[in-house]
Amino acid sequence: MSDNALFVGLCVGVVLLLHAVIFAPKILFSAAPKADTLGSRRNLHLNRRFQHFSTGIAIIALYHFCTRQIATQASLAGFLFMVSIHLLRRRWDFANRVFLRVCGSVLRPHELTEPPAALFFMAGVFVVTAFFFRHIACLAILNVSIGDPMAAIAGITLGGPKISAHKTWSGTIVGAVMCGFASVAYLMFYTPEFLPTSAAVSSVLLFTIVVAALAELVPAPKGLDDNLTIPIASGALLYIGAHLLNMHFLLVY
Repeated sequence: MSDNALFVGLCVGVVLLLHAVIFAPKILFSAAPKADTLGSRRNLHLNRRFQHFSTGIAIIALYHFCTRQIATQASLAGFLFMVSIHLLRRRWDFANRVFLRVCGSVLRPHELTEPPAALFFMAGVFVVTAFFFRHIACLAILNVSIGDPMAAIAGITLGGPKISAHKTWSGTIVGAVMCGFASVAYLMFYTPEFLPTSAAVSSVLLFTIVVAALAELVPAPKGLDDNLTIPIASGALLYIGAHLLNMHFLLVY
């Protein structure tokens, strides 16, 4: 077996192990949830937020142990795995019951029959790893892994004026600020080309906050999910901004 195949298997294995730790108690000690027991958008749904966050962080960490080609192959494998699960659910009721027993605690009611957010998440990860530079891809994944859950939690707990049916100004601002600080921390840890002077840190912080906020505000087309639009919009904005602002440390593989 090639090294590439081994690493793709390792990536999938680590993420599956992480999910097993999260979901094992639900499988062993609870019955499959019903539609009326799943959390709504007004519920903090912390299990879902943690699963979302931890998957993204695991993917970013694994990305730095492989080439861009292998990262793209691994993310494509993850996306095709989620597509396969959804197709099996639609075709066989038994498969759907098993899926609900394992993952029901982190699903929203509409995901009982429609593709789950995780499918769109993996599609977004695949697109940014395939088409953007390494650091841009990782910052885009950070935005959807940290910004989206934090925006939801802040929007629910703080409330305030709404931007759209499911987004608030408070959530968008908190999520964007968290993404900005996470992006600076990522660059200081993973990017030798980034010199963390006060001016550089301030510039990157402001830039990444604006990018995260704008990506959060991009409306998802009907039938899609912001777990797809946020990373793609983030990647495009980071790419354009890196060229315009001469942030060449973002433009490396």
